Amino acid sequence: MRLELDTPYARWCVWLERFAAGADEPLEGLPAMDPGELGGLTAARFAERCGDALQLRLTRWHEQLGRDLDRTLTPLDVREALQAARRRLTQARALTASVLLFPELREALSDALEASLKQAQEALEESAFAHRDDGEQLLRAVREVRVDRALEHGPGAAPTSQSTGARTGRSVLLR
Repeated sequence: MRLELDTPYARWCVWLERFAAGADEPLEGLPAMDPGELGGLTAARFAERCGDALQLRLTRWHEQLGRDLDRTLTPLDVREALQAARRRLTQARALTASVLLFPELREALSDALEASLKQAQEALEESAFAHRDDGEQLLRAVREVRVDRALEHGPGAAPTSQSTGARTGRSVLLR
């Protein structure tokens, strides 16, 4: 049996593998995927591959965010870490909104991304609130640069307000 490597499905599989590993390759040049042309089983397998790739990418994103937050000392550091985390979501957002995917798949991927970011935001807020000394400032920082709003576009989508604070040696931990 010979695997044909230049089929639309195979090209997507290569891209999804790289995406899951953290690559930021553009979607341009990939073919549109039509479930009618793929057939039921192949369309389901493709949707599963997309979902798995997104989940792996988000796992890596969560891990990096945790490492970044472990290094924070002030609310300003927290804001900067959250802004960097939001920027790292650009490619995931591009995948979930791509017109190259069939609508049902786009919706499922968008819902998964949104749910993951909502859960991350809730964990960040709980963790910030738990800090006794500087919890209020940390909570304000976490709420001003919300990771669950990384999917929004336009004014206010990526807040840049900054505040200074005394270095406390504490960091917000993502659970």
